[in-house]
Amino acid sequence: MKTHIFCSTFPVFLILMIGFSTINSEKSTVFDEKEPFVFIQLFTSQGCSSCPPADVLLEEVKNNFAKKNVLVASYHVDYWDRLGWKDPFSKSDYTTLQHAYGFKFNSRSVYTPQAVVNGSIHFVGSNKDSMNKYVSKFLKTASENAITLSEITKKK
Repeated sequence: MKTHIFCSTFPVFLILMIGFSTINSEKSTVFDEKEPFVFIQLFTSQGCSSCPPADVLLEEVKNNFAKKNVLVASYHVDYWDRLGWKDPFSKSDYTTLQHAYGFKFNSRSVYTPQAVVNGSIHFVGSNKDSMNKYVSKFLKTASENAITLSEITKKK
């Protein structure tokens, strides 16, 4: 993936396509009525000592908003692997995606845990106040696009 595909109008469909490679679901989910939605991406690693609280917070959000249009994805980046702990869930594609966000947000660096909400806001993924603030904000914001997700299968 090249970073130049990200522009001021964020292509959510592209991120969703990448994100569903790690999402576990036993049934199809459909967001097709232009209802507000929230897509939270957490960049994390088992080698990151400050990531476990962010992982817990992401799980809480997933559970607390299970009946809302809130979708979460966790991406284990691979740049922590060279520091001594090999994360078995890490993928270079996730690191590439995070660097694309860094480019989009005009950041010189990336970090873990980093949460990205609807491709437009980023913050430290363990920051509960920010997480609640942005989930609430986007659940009140009308969607400009309709999204239909189907044939989502559970990875084995």
